[in-house]
Amino acid sequence: MRKSISKKKRSTIENAKILAKRNTYHLEGQHIRKNEGQNYVVMKGFFTTCGCAPGTPDWSFTADKMDVNMGTSGYAKNAKFSVLGYPLIPLPYATFPADTSRHSGFLSGREGQSGLRGFQYLQPYYIDINRSSDATVAFDVESSQRIGGLGEYRLSTGPDDYLGRTPPITTNRSAVTPIARATSSIIKLPIRASR
Repeated sequence: MRKSISKKKRSTIENAKILAKRNTYHLEGQHIRKNEGQNYVVMKGFFTTCGCAPGTPDWSFTADKMDVNMGTSGYAKNAKFSVLGYPLIPLPYATFPADTSRHSGFLSGREGQSGLRGFQYLQPYYIDINRSSDATVAFDVESSQRIGGLGEYRLSTGPDDYLGRTPPITTNRSAVTPIARATSSIIKLPIRASR
């Protein structure tokens, strides 16, 4: 490992790994340049904030070049997004969160085709409300059956104490049917309305 330091709190490291246990990030690269603060430029590198056990992380980014600003976000060129060590999505350019806090944003959607339901599409959006609560809302389409939405609110009031509420609202050919079901401390309230 070769290291050089300049007068402006910058350093360069070759073939290095940076592990921050407190902030749970892992950064590797053939060439890592640390700029002022927690800003890293990485060539032929690897990055994850997955605070899992040693070995393959749940998710990671590998890229030819990354600019990672810890606590905010990272940018990657010629990147690959991997899950459990398997590259899933090659990306010419990617922006990703470079901190361990939650963020609001779109989740992966689901689409399909069925003779009964027609074209099916579900697009969820995750909403980070605060440290102890969050919500997920989704647009749900089945072209032959219904158009509607789903919602789930989650609240944690302490360790192992969780309350969730899910009121999906859909439009189909049946009458309005509210159903309440409680499973331990999770409450689901589906609502279906006719067209």
